[in-house]
Amino acid sequence: MKLEAYKTDMQNMKDMAQINEALGAISKVNNDLSIDSARSQFEQAKNAVHSRNLKQQALTELSENPQERLQSELENMSLDDEVNRRLKMLDDSNNKELPS
Repeated sequence: MKLEAYKTDMQNMKDMAQINEALGAISKVNNDLSIDSARSQFEQAKNAVHSRNLKQQALTELSENPQERLQSELENMSLDDEVNRRLKMLDDSNNKELPS
């Protein structure tokens, strides 16, 4: 009777191990599906944001007056030229003060 009880216990342990193995495999598949689903949702959100950004940028460009934009770019170039001129003057004056 004891031998039969041990055999039954051993069979139960084997069955439990198989059940645990099957549950582990199911859990892994569920995790993989969850990760794939999350990745897919992230990609969809990223694409939506990118699309909305492109649309907003296009609307902004269309609403800008080309002449005003050109004027602004010219002013920025003039400011850059003035900054470069002053830096060159400063550099030249520093070079004159240093003995060779």
